[in-house]
Amino acid sequence: MNPPERLERLLASPVIDVQQPGGGYTRSWRGLVTTEAGTRVFVKAAADERTAQSLRTEHGLYAALEVDWLPIVLAWEDGPEPILILEDLSRAQWPPPWPAESSSLFPTLARIAGTRVPFDLEEMPPLEVSPWSDIMADPSEITGLRIVDLEWIAQHGTRLIDLSSRIDLSGNDLIHADLGAGNLCFSKRGPVIVDWEYVSHGNRYLDVATALLDMRACRAPTPDVLPQPAAWASLLAGLMGIHASRPPPVWTADGTGLRRRQRELAIVAVEWVAELEGW
Repeated sequence: MNPPERLERLLASPVIDVQQPGGGYTRSWRGLVTTEAGTRVFVKAAADERTAQSLRTEHGLYAALEVDWLPIVLAWEDGPEPILILEDLSRAQWPPPWPAESSSLFPTLARIAGTRVPFDLEEMPPLEVSPWSDIMADPSEITGLRIVDLEWIAQHGTRLIDLSSRIDLSGNDLIHADLGAGNLCFSKRGPVIVDWEYVSHGNRYLDVATALLDMRACRAPTPDVLPQPAAWASLLAGLMGIHASRPPPVWTADGTGLRRRQRELAIVAVEWVAELEGW
């Protein structure tokens, strides 16, 4: 594919500069593009069938809603390698660090949760088995990553199963389902959330919990906005630990730190639940 050539056609102006920022775990092409007309935009282009479908899902949400918490779409072209052109948000504040106005994210998440979309979405399934049940059955992988040790699992595993089993991930709320510092920013109009490939109906507090976990990982102050925080911390610790112990998915770009980041978040979530439980 040749993104600049396609962009010149879509934006009706020659491309004079392309910058490809870091970040992102998939193989999709990403870039900040400046045209001769002075327009600066952010571009995402598919590199395979998985990223093509992800872009279609993301664009479908953007096309259905006109809200301040989504990026503005400037152009879209479907096909074997879809291309999505969005407003330039590079001058917004992207955590880390989390800015002073981070607390504004949580009223926005409440608004998102109550939003209705005019098409069917994936339904987040209920949690059938606690991730800590799987970990206790075979703790070698998570202990090998030095997230926790065997003694800690033996001492607290039963309680972690009890806590995490209290969370029902299913629900009717609109959720991002992959929320973290890499896909949200704080602009002049307020929080803007991007990368909606996992958009679903589910429990609104999943997005709240993952945002708080990311804030804790960055040592940012966290507001008291989460019901059952110990249950959520336990669930996230188990899920992140299991994911971190697995090989990287085939769809990740070479050299991405997805599993490393999941290990870091698992450790922070373990510290979180330990703090809440007084361990």
